[in-house]
Amino acid sequence: SRAPCNYRLLSLISQQVYYLENRLHLIQTIGSAKDQFRFCLDPLAEYLAALYVVEIYSNHDQKWRSQFFRKTDDLVKTGKQDAIKGFLLAVRECYLTQIENAKDSDFVPQRLSKLTGVTTTVNPLPSSV
Repeated sequence: SRAPCNYRLLSLISQQVYYLENRLHLIQTIGSAKDQFRFCLDPLAEYLAALYVVEIYSNHDQKWRSQFFRKTDDLVKTGKQDAIKGFLLAVRECYLTQIENAKDSDFVPQRLSKLTGVTTTVNPLPSSV
């Protein structure tokens, strides 16, 4: 009975490491055995900022439209969309995982997808560890 529990735990940890490295790009596995990791600071900063933005604007579409998207539209008009793409993807991911009952079809994720040209769906990890 002990071995299956350890196997499930290792499987969950492996899924979480994969998610953090390949989906969010927050960590990078290193070492010849890939048994160590390091944090990638730019994506980490983008995700922390994205969490803050989602906390501020929550699910209030009008606030997103009049404040957040007004600023991002200005940056896109000046050709800076590549510079903010990682941040916008982080905002999309945070919105979909932090806002209760959020869906890909909501205004905010749709608008962010249009701005970034990316239409991925979120498959969050199970919340129980």
